[in-house]
Amino acid sequence: NNDLDSSYNGWPDEVMTSSYEATNIALFTQLDSDLSDKSALSFGVRVERRNADYTDSNGDAFDPSESMWGGHIAYSYQINNVHNSYARIARGYKAGGFNMGLPSELAQYKEFDTETLVNYELGLTSNLLARSLTSCIAFFYMDRKDQQVNASQQDPERPQRFVIYTANAASSESLGLEIDLDWQVNNEWAAFVT
Repeated sequence: NNDLDSSYNGWPDEVMTSSYEATNIALFTQLDSDLSDKSALSFGVRVERRNADYTDSNGDAFDPSESMWGGHIAYSYQINNVHNSYARIARGYKAGGFNMGLPSELAQYKEFDTETLVNYELGLTSNLLARSLTSCIAFFYMDRKDQQVNASQQDPERPQRFVIYTANAASSESLGLEIDLDWQVNNEWAAFVT
């Protein structure tokens, strides 16, 4: 149970009692396999089932149920004793949900969908300077669907407050380069650059 009793400038603003219960069941498995002395393959998958039940004294009631999945497949290849390359595709997710206490003008935002992200990555890791310097260079491309974003709007029924809620935005894409350097200068000093 989650009870709300708030006031604004000393006056009662909102009083609400609520009940919330959620159950998540997930299964994850991963298989790593050496294809040769220099190459390896990794495959993993996660499946999750989520059930929730919510009611409150303001009349909101939600009982969403959803099944979600994510996972990865990655291939690595050791070029030589210094350089190792990899390619990876991964899919992640963020469960959908609901917004309580929205005014009738925002009724279409009472529930929001699951967000998914697929990440494509190519990388090179290197051990340099007699293995005292480790570097990782990664190129990535991310494809996001139904991104969950925070939104706000003035409450037309109570102009003294803003309503903050979660909504789904359109799809988005990101392209980038990430570089990490780790230098063990000596037994006492190390330097990191990201």
